[in-house]
Amino acid sequence: MRRRLDHEALVQRGLDLHEARRYAAALPWFDRALAVAPACPVAQYNRANTLHMLDRDREAEPILRELIAPGLAELRRRCAIADDLPSLQLDAHYLLFLVLLDGRGFSAEAFRLAEEHLRLRRRGLRSKWPAREVRADVAARRREWAKPANQP
Repeated sequence: MRRRLDHEALVQRGLDLHEARRYAAALPWFDRALAVAPACPVAQYNRANTLHMLDRDREAEPILRELIAPGLAELRRRCAIADDLPSLQLDAHYLLFLVLLDGRGFSAEAFRLAEEHLRLRRRGLRSKWPAREVRADVAARRREWAKPANQP
């Protein structure tokens, strides 16, 4: 039980720093949480999000892929504190969209991930991103992608 409390406290401290936009300070807290619970989806997601904010998208990408690939039952087996896994997995799709765009540039795969995020949304499923903002962002980026290279 002590191990679980430590793990939750480490994740929470990292989240507090992340929310304060102190990303470099938050990252070690997620690393510590993962040292205690290496397969925890909550710590993995937050570490990937923090890496993205630090422009370390190449490191964030495999973490996010690992979160969207398995089923929810598998993610539940990985960690006891992960209580809202459908929402975490939903947001992992959109975060991976952002990571791919920032890390590699426009791609059909990135837009498929954003569309999957939108397709999976439903009443009762929480997301860190409002659906209206996601739709507007995806549409704007799709228009930007479709522009000829020589147009401003």
